[in-house]
Amino acid sequence: DFMNINVNRVSSTRSSKGRIGYADSQGEDGLGFIYKSEPLLVEASLMIGNSASAASNNTRSGFGTADEHFVKKLRAYGEVDTKAAFLGHSEFDDSGSPNRLNLQIRHSQTAFANAPDDKYIISEYEIRNAGQRVLNNIYAGLFSDWDIDQLGRDVTKYDATNRLAYVYGRHGGTSYAGVKLLSTTGQAIYYPLANQVSSDPIFVDSEFSIAEKFQTLSSGIKSTGLGEDVPDGYDVLLVSGYGPFTIPINGIVKVAFALIAGDSLADLQASAVAAQKKYDEWNIPESA
Repeated sequence: DFMNINVNRVSSTRSSKGRIGYADSQGEDGLGFIYKSEPLLVEASLMIGNSASAASNNTRSGFGTADEHFVKKLRAYGEVDTKAAFLGHSEFDDSGSPNRLNLQIRHSQTAFANAPDDKYIISEYEIRNAGQRVLNNIYAGLFSDWDIDQLGRDVTKYDATNRLAYVYGRHGGTSYAGVKLLSTTGQAIYYPLANQVSSDPIFVDSEFSIAEKFQTLSSGIKSTGLGEDVPDGYDVLLVSGYGPFTIPINGIVKVAFALIAGDSLADLQASAVAAQKKYDEWNIPESA
């Protein structure tokens, strides 16, 4: 039900239901996201919504629980490609949601073996409106929980130039990791979170509700970061993505992310630039 990706300097797992790093919500089936033998990622999961009552997702909903709205239609499989060291696909829909948006989603992941493209994995979601009504006000993003400092003393910040949400250890000496937006669909989303901040929606009542998930999706660039102004940082999480946009009946929108690791912010940014270039090249029409 999942495939491991081990072709460059980062290792990860692709699932059949849109999750990255682990196929399940408990962080057991998969590698997470590993760089230099260090596990950096606890969870990366997809959320798509257009209101406080309609947000299809497979993200945590509370302590030890998660929404499981995405239902596998075509399990993860690999494809041989002369341009990439790894290319995998899966397909799923949101038929597990009690208030579904009638989405059909094709998830593709790509990884390359050689520098400067050897410290990231590209993850693209092709979202199709399979319903009988136009979908307005749609937002799509990844919820991700990074533990760079294993004691939870991290900082998250947003690099607007590179559209890169990143995390690093507050006390230095750690790797850097993050999520870069690759598509031009909609406006950028960045919502930093921390379980030590009482006003954050994710832990106000120890639950992450549908309304709170949509709040993190639909608030644009919430701030420039979190954790830098406190001595020990925070156990940070973040939502990054795109919106709003409209999907006509049977229409398709693509959103893509690069998950990146590096030794410094400059290293991370260099890989972000390389990922954008590679994604743009990858999506040039064959007739062009």
